[in-house]
Amino acid sequence: MTMLSAVAVCICTGACDDQPLAVAINTAYDQGIISAAAAGNEAATDSLIIPACASKAVSVGAVHAVVGQPVSYSVCRDTTAQPDSVACFSNR
Repeated sequence: MTMLSAVAVCICTGACDDQPLAVAINTAYDQGIISAAAAGNEAATDSLIIPACASKAVSVGAVHAVVGQPVSYSVCRDTTAQPDSVACFSNR
């Protein structure tokens, strides 16, 4: 039998650690399972979505891969795209 060792999810909704999915992620962490969760794509600079906001989740956001021209997204505009810089739409 294969043992679960990681979980990656994005179920994009509201507030945090008392929410069922966040409770599940925090409980999984306490049992040795690390959960990676999408930070969200709303350009929030002061919050993460569930489940990324769970205190024991590893949040994952978007970064630029290469130097590029200015690029516009539905929620923001990056005037310069530098390698490994956080994309403007990625929550943090």
